[in-house]
Amino acid sequence: MRKNPLISILLGALCCWVFLTSCASRWYFYLPDVQVKDFTICQGPDPNSGMPLNPGNKFSLSVPRNRIYACGFLVSEAPTYLLFYWHRDGVELPVYHNYVDVDFEPGYFYSEWEISDPVSPGKYRVDVYNARRKLASVEFELIEDSDQ
Repeated sequence: MRKNPLISILLGALCCWVFLTSCASRWYFYLPDVQVKDFTICQGPDPNSGMPLNPGNKFSLSVPRNRIYACGFLVSEAPTYLLFYWHRDGVELPVYHNYVDVDFEPGYFYSEWEISDPVSPGKYRVDVYNARRKLASVEFELIEDSDQ
């Protein structure tokens, strides 16, 4: 009895597809349970307690830019890659995103605002993502010193 080579090829392709689909659903698309709690803007970690320093939603322009951080509490089973997007009036700012290969440890985290353009008074927002999933968002305002 002769076997048809086309049927063998199709059967082999079907087996490969089933195997790859099975692997993809188990490993490639596996997204661990990651949450960000208490997401806010702060002035970095408190040197004594490690907690967010001066959290709030209004900051003076006199605060040095290197003292404005996105901060929060990461709930995860393992170190997790986070990506931050900063916006002003709904437009994404040209900043250096956290593209470096840094995994944040579970617990409190801090990501410095690394903006390349001059800062002006206005309403800002930062979003934090993991694997294309938006985990949290916070809005804040930069104000002139006389507006406080």
